[in-house]
Amino acid sequence: DGTVGIALQAEHPSRTHRAEAPALALLVHHGLRAVPAPAPNTAPGWDGYAGDIACTGESFWVSAPQAGYLLRWKLDGSGGEATQLEGACALGTGHAVWALGTHAYQRGEKQFPGEMRLWDNHLLHWV
Repeated sequence: DGTVGIALQAEHPSRTHRAEAPALALLVHHGLRAVPAPAPNTAPGWDGYAGDIACTGESFWVSAPQAGYLLRWKLDGSGGEATQLEGACALGTGHAVWALGTHAYQRGEKQFPGEMRLWDNHLLHWV
């Protein structure tokens, strides 16, 4: 629909203000708006720092490496959800979101060290 997602990084000196800071802004045809911060019960430890952003065509995904989450919103900014992933940072998309952190996250499944996965050669090059 032409919406552009922007991952945000709070620089507030106060921990309280960082916890209330949004992770995502949306640039739409009528202007720029921030999506409210993740709810404390959705992403405990959210610290206002988003690392990367990706769009699957249905959702915006934002990584929060310091807090250890993947955050997901629908394209209109509704339905904020969080998935724990320690060190989550680099994101990519195909038919689903791909994330790298301390573990990998592929197609809705967290993968742990020692698991053998056949990664697409583009992802291997991208890493």
